[in-house]
Amino acid sequence: MLKLKSLIREGGNLFDGTVGIKQTLVKGTIEDLFNKVLRPMGLQGIDTDVFSLGSAGKKPANELSGDLDIGISADQIASANGLKLSEVYNWVNSKLNSMGYETAKLPGFSQVSIPYPIKGEKGKYVQVDFMLSNNIAWTRFVYTAPDFTKSESKYKLVYRNLLLAACVSVFGMKVLKQTKEKIPVEVQKYAIRWNDGVYSIVKSFASKTGGVLKIGKLLKDKDVFVTQTPEELVEIFLGEQYTPDDIRTFESLYNIVFNQESNVSKHRKLIKTKFIESLTKSKLPIPEILNV
Repeated sequence: MLKLKSLIREGGNLFDGTVGIKQTLVKGTIEDLFNKVLRPMGLQGIDTDVFSLGSAGKKPANELSGDLDIGISADQIASANGLKLSEVYNWVNSKLNSMGYETAKLPGFSQVSIPYPIKGEKGKYVQVDFMLSNNIAWTRFVYTAPDFTKSESKYKLVYRNLLLAACVSVFGMKVLKQTKEKIPVEVQKYAIRWNDGVYSIVKSFASKTGGVLKIGKLLKDKDVFVTQTPEELVEIFLGEQYTPDDIRTFESLYNIVFNQESNVSKHRKLIKTKFIESLTKSKLPIPEILNV
């Protein structure tokens, strides 16, 4: 039995013994996974309520994919098995265990992972990350990577997402409270929560001793849901002249934000600063196009 690694990190292997999968074996392995694991859960079909996310199968033939990201419809599983939506996550984990698979749960990402045999490579396993979704359109929008075999982009999806998050965070920002010196102590802004959608949030920078904190505290009771629809997100934060297809890659979003008129045009300098901060925090190379 493959053992769960003691250190769990986003985007990394959760199991000892799993390996990368060849691009030519991705399609067959996903089809095998659907027939043996997902169909018995009540899911109906690939590209119906099961979707391949991430970059697996979209890289050059000589590159490996570290894992398989598979989006699955929580609504369909609930309907097929007489479950409440709130029960689906734990049910999927238990179902996988009953099939003999060791699992790793990341509930904050609505993710359950297993090591799965690679179809065509006997004795080798790839990590499969099941991402449960109650809105497949949203999940595909935020987790579907560019197709590098078609040269759709030079950059991973994370670059598009971090730039989009920077745009959302500066749009409509309001200072609700400030000190006599006009230092903000309570700020309202928008934020993307990748699994759930866009929210209006409030952060407090006021310390218990009367000072001002460098890092704000989220006031969870003031969270307000805004949207989980890709079209609405694009219309609100970029403009009604754009669609989700217009920002499928980092390059296309960058062009809209920095070269065309949009709802965030006046915030370009701040967006660039926040984007670079996010890249640095994530230890990602800064694109040359930013001229830093």
